[in-house]
Amino acid sequence: MAHKIIYLPVMEPPLVPKTAAQRKAEQRARDKRAVADAIGLESLADVRTLAMILRESVTKGAAHEQRAAYRAWFEIGKKQGWVEKGKVIDPLDPKHHPCAALAEASRAQDQKK
Repeated sequence: MAHKIIYLPVMEPPLVPKTAAQRKAEQRARDKRAVADAIGLESLADVRTLAMILRESVTKGAAHEQRAAYRAWFEIGKKQGWVEKGKVIDPLDPKHHPCAALAEASRAQDQKK
């Protein structure tokens, strides 16, 4: 005589609204996963993820993270349009500052006076 298998309906727990802390923790977990997935594929990552890679390399500073940060910086530059001929611009160089053109124009006007 064969046994008959009876399947009981699965009862799902009622939906309870999440707290702000739970939503924030889930967002941090998603961000962490995005950073881990983007390392090595920086050209495909969005700017926010690239910025998080830079932040991680500053706080931890391991060699592989520094290389990932360099690639992330290069990709941000390509996406924002401030990479010159495949070379990353030094962000601390005053001549490459985003307001450098305005500063030069201001100096030129001051010299004319």
